[in-house]
Amino acid sequence: MKFYQLSNGELLAAPEHINNFEGASQARILSQEEFEKLSDPKLQPSTYVDMRRSAYPLLEQLADALWHSRQGNPGPLKQYDAACRAVKEKYPKPE
Repeated sequence: MKFYQLSNGELLAAPEHINNFEGASQARILSQEEFEKLSDPKLQPSTYVDMRRSAYPLLEQLADALWHSRQGNPGPLKQYDAACRAVKEKYPKPE
């Protein structure tokens, strides 16, 4: 196997005989060790997107809050919005 990192950051493992693929001319060739390290999510630094994703309230809670809002009770939706705002403040988007 040959291991590549494409210009968009995507990783690709390809059989030895395949070397002509879209983006091949700009791909960086990796060792198997580099490829495995880059492929392991536990070794990747967490981005603000990852941190937010794991901290946001569940979509089921949003569905329930929307239902309550349509029934004339906006309280749960306001709570859901406040929880989302708190996550955004805790994990701000980098400038």
